Amino acid sequence: MTNKTIQAVVVLYGMRAEQSVALRTFMQYCHILHGDCHLCVYNNSSDIVVEFPEAEVVNAHENDGLAKAYNYALKRAQQNGSQWLLLLDQDTELTEAYFQSLDAFVSADQTDYIAAVPTLVQNGIHMSPAAYRPWKGVAWRCDPVTAAGVKDGMVFTAFNSGALMNVDKLQEMSGFNADFPLDMLDHWMFYQFHLKGWKTCVLDCELAHSLSENTGMNPERYRNYLHAHLHWAKRIGWTTALMFRFRMFLSWIQQILRHSDRTNRKFTWNIIFSKS
Repeated sequence: MTNKTIQAVVVLYGMRAEQSVALRTFMQYCHILHGDCHLCVYNNSSDIVVEFPEAEVVNAHENDGLAKAYNYALKRAQQNGSQWLLLLDQDTELTEAYFQSLDAFVSADQTDYIAAVPTLVQNGIHMSPAAYRPWKGVAWRCDPVTAAGVKDGMVFTAFNSGALMNVDKLQEMSGFNADFPLDMLDHWMFYQFHLKGWKTCVLDCELAHSLSENTGMNPERYRNYLHAHLHWAKRIGWTTALMFRFRMFLSWIQQILRHSDRTNRKFTWNIIFSKS
């Protein structure tokens, strides 16, 4: 596959197309890309009908999460011969510098890379990309990663938002893992890239990002996140799962001291001893 076309997907939840800063800034700067760019808007809110004439729109009957939406866009990329798949969160504010970096990467035909990712920051703090020790996992503090790369023995990981991924390589690994429909999908994918020895490029640009676990989750989402994280940790290794449980024990103590939501405290305690 030599076509430099990009298939982009914006996943919406709880908002209309005109409310998404990602869609607004995408349409503002996508002209910077020299190759063709197909856009898919995947709406995960069954109570909202999204319309967006500039793109293909999928109105799901229920919340399909991310994996299903991404796999749909991957299928579309294969059908239209796109070389790259661009993943975008609804609230990621894209910039001119981001599209310039994206265009330079794609124009260089860097097909030996699995992905290219921007630096994501929240309130001035580096959030992604990062590196961690496999035995320790991502529940503990991870090292920020720049273009300089990662240290030996560490795993490169990044958030989905703004990530550009190689369609051929994604197809080789059968797409996005449905076992992680939402939470931990990004960490699972980048761990598979690590196992295969595939390289990721850190783009020379920075985007503002809002991480849901830092801005607060409702109890149902928090419980799902904990179970997804434990599921991920157990598949990486028993020490990773043990370290996650220990980290959650410390979090449980912090939640008590801070008088956090009682339901969330209960979920934190339960995941420490969960057998699932």
